Amino acid sequence: MAPSDNIQQSPRKLESETHSIGRLSNLTQRRLRAAAVMANHTVKLDSVQQFLDELLPRGPNTPECPQYEGNPFESLSEADTKVEIEVQDLFMHAVTSGQLSPRLVMCRSEARPDSLDMDSTRQKVDAAFFRPDVAPDDGRPHWVDQDVPVEFKSRKEGNKLDPFDDRNNLKLESDAAKRKHSRGQIISYAELLLALQPRVFLFMLLIMGRRFRLLRWDRGGVIITASTDYYKHPRLLCDFLWRISHFSPAQLGYDTTATRIPLRPDLTNELDDILAELEPLVVDHNPRDLDEKLPDRYVWKHAFTLFAASLKVKEWPRYKIWMNDKNGKPRCYLVGKPVVDSRGVTGRITRGYAAYDVADRRLVWLKDTWRTWYEGVETEGDVVLRLNGAQIESVPTVVCHGDVGEQTTLTATWWERQHSSRTNESSSLSGSTTTTPDTPIPPLASSPPVHPPISNVGSSDDRGASGLTDSSTNERAREVNPSEDEHAAPVAYNPQFRHDVPIPHHRHYRSVFEEICIELKHFKDARQLVLITLDCIKAHYYAASAPALGIHVLHRDITDSNIMIYPKIQDVNGRPTLVWTGILIDWEMSKPILAPLQARRMACTVCFAGLFFLHRVLMDYSGNMAIYSCSTTSRQSATYRGLG
Repeated sequence: MAPSDNIQQSPRKLESETHSIGRLSNLTQRRLRAAAVMANHTVKLDSVQQFLDELLPRGPNTPECPQYEGNPFESLSEADTKVEIEVQDLFMHAVTSGQLSPRLVMCRSEARPDSLDMDSTRQKVDAAFFRPDVAPDDGRPHWVDQDVPVEFKSRKEGNKLDPFDDRNNLKLESDAAKRKHSRGQIISYAELLLALQPRVFLFMLLIMGRRFRLLRWDRGGVIITASTDYYKHPRLLCDFLWRISHFSPAQLGYDTTATRIPLRPDLTNELDDILAELEPLVVDHNPRDLDEKLPDRYVWKHAFTLFAASLKVKEWPRYKIWMNDKNGKPRCYLVGKPVVDSRGVTGRITRGYAAYDVADRRLVWLKDTWRTWYEGVETEGDVVLRLNGAQIESVPTVVCHGDVGEQTTLTATWWERQHSSRTNESSSLSGSTTTTPDTPIPPLASSPPVHPPISNVGSSDDRGASGLTDSSTNERAREVNPSEDEHAAPVAYNPQFRHDVPIPHHRHYRSVFEEICIELKHFKDARQLVLITLDCIKAHYYAASAPALGIHVLHRDITDSNIMIYPKIQDVNGRPTLVWTGILIDWEMSKPILAPLQARRMACTVCFAGLFFLHRVLMDYSGNMAIYSCSTTSRQSATYRGLG
């Protein structure tokens, strides 16, 4: 056995689709790539009724689906012999005329795509359910307003266009070309909708001739039902349509801690007013001697530019994001389009915003991610707060941070439960006495976790009054109705990492930092590059090795994207001088340095990993420092050649 064979691995870091999928120009290739990334992330439930009972449970305020006279889908008895557009026409007529989803409107969306600013891939799902006040009539998808997308497929050739294969539960994701393309297609729809809306999960309806599937997407994967004949079993599909019509936004998967800011008739809102207020306070961020007096509440130009760019696309939805400080006081952040936007369905899907802090009236960096969620995994905010407490320079400064309510993924939990059940059945048939996995399976709530309105957040020091007026507080009360959380099931456990589970657990997490940084590629000369990198090396030394501080934590994800530039005012020869300093960001993959006898876990960005890591050989923490040489020579190599 090789020395490294028994190394315990940490939760896998999924490949970022920002760097892989985004580089593929052809939509077909992108969809095939999406299908490959999502491989082994599908869970099929035993029945449609189980899907409804467990994932769409009716609450006390949800009326029961009525009994319809006759079969609402009578006109679709021959749907398996019809082309897709005919099935779509008949199905939409059945839904509308029968009032099967009375509080939602089903609209076509396959005529033409949304604008390039909203969707550069120009995708068009066949139809979707909308709230009546935003229901479109122009045949466009209007991705930002969809509640439940609907995709249609023909069954004239049988099940060839069905994205999933029910014949083998161990191979739901068929490799057949047409099935794989269909699967990539619906994955790309889910990816786009999850990118444009603040979602915890998403329901989707797939109609294939006379059959249907229900799908629930989250950052862990997708939970599906078996392909079911809705003509023979109309009650099941009618119940689904009825429930989504009567459910609150939270029950449909919306993140209620992010509320949309409406536009005025002139396509502006309060964020445009803030932009105009900040413009006179802008100060150039380039290094120089500071001879001028800086205004109070000055804003560095690069931060203002990022904030202004995030508001440029008027169609892009703008949001109020609510968090709590360590004392439970609500804090409000206003955001536009994300500056950093990782695309994909599964994984951490990190987004970074140049956000406006309403309380402190300043620009800050807001990071939104789905962190890897396992027992013993420390949050990034907790790590950086310890660095701040030790007064280590060249690391971000935490304003507040924390998990967003009880917003967690369910797909991994269902996978564990189903495979545990199958293992038990196999063991009982073979006479084995081992009927449970080595690690406990987390309990599954009888209803999906519906999420409290505000995060449970840790924070650094209080930074002034909340800045919220009575009117804004009342507005908040209207935006998030506590009754929407009537099915909330508190997360009272932390999952344990298991090697045999291909689907990671994730939990929604946000953190706010004072610094809005400049990318490393904007360095001015070789000397400045060396000094910036040296700042980060020093920061990592103090975090990992300084015995007096006793922090002993490894960053483990040092790349050119995580070594950043931040302008600071320093005293140089008795004169105030603006200098560019290095700052080491993104500590979410960090781990404490373990004692020699403890198991080491490996997780990193592969293209920047040390050679020992790639060969899976035990190494001490000094190997982490070798990554700096990679991070300052690989992706930036073309830029550095001109330095001589």
